[in-house]
Amino acid sequence: MTFGLNLIGPLTGLLPAPTKDQLETRYGIDPVASTKASVLIQMLLVFVALTLAPFSQMVRLYGLPGGFTMFLVLTVALVLGVDAVVRWSQVLAEVRPPSGFYEWLFTRPGKQTHRRF
Repeated sequence: MTFGLNLIGPLTGLLPAPTKDQLETRYGIDPVASTKASVLIQMLLVFVALTLAPFSQMVRLYGLPGGFTMFLVLTVALVLGVDAVVRWSQVLAEVRPPSGFYEWLFTRPGKQTHRRF
């Protein structure tokens, strides 16, 4: 079980903070390391989306079939980029465990789910 979780470790960084805390307790998967890896994956996807944006515009300009719309590509880049920046700032602030994918947006203000060291 632990070997399988280590293979998908970078994706466990997208899970909510309580789940990452449980995975650390049970299987020893560091939530900060998995969050760093998932933020790296998100930033790579932002780079790919921003690289595809001009190509999607050229496809539309020349009237060729298929492809993604520029709006979709830029929306994906914006959504992933904003979350990556916020979660990276939590890693730098040493919040343990860091929030999951857009968990920082939906956590109630009065609810303290993170601890700082």
